[in-house]
Amino acid sequence: MLRIVMDIDSLKAVSAAEKAQLSSELTSLQQRLTDLQSQLETLRREHSLEKEDSMRRHRIEEDTMRREFQRELETVTKTLKDQCEETEKKGKERLEEEIRRAEREIRDIRDREGTERDIMRRDIDTKEREVRSLKNEVENLRADLEREQTTNRQLRVPSPSI
Repeated sequence: MLRIVMDIDSLKAVSAAEKAQLSSELTSLQQRLTDLQSQLETLRREHSLEKEDSMRRHRIEEDTMRREFQRELETVTKTLKDQCEETEKKGKERLEEEIRRAEREIRDIRDREGTERDIMRRDIDTKEREVRSLKNEVENLRADLEREQTTNRQLRVPSPSI
């Protein structure tokens, strides 16, 4: 009988130690989850700010290009009025080449922005998967803890004396 009591006490001590360890691990994982959620929120804010900044820069570049093209167009128009048909033809060809170059530059800028957005989206998706994985780990640990607690409660039930 004394041996059974000693075994039960020993099991209680081991169970309490395991419970403390699991509780500590759960707390650690909860802190890690909180940290990752905070990092994710920071990344989202940074992404939003970078996106706004990129859009603002793009608008400024477009406005600058429009003004430059407008000035160039006015100059070309004045020159074309003053020159003969051959000079007019060459001026139009130059203007068309500038427009194609500007369109290529704008396409390149848009392509770079799209690539950056895709990279940011992938980064956010990765972080979200990490958060989901951590949540699953926490849920698994909770389930393990509940099983341990159930086992502990079952072990505490006094056995009938023989």
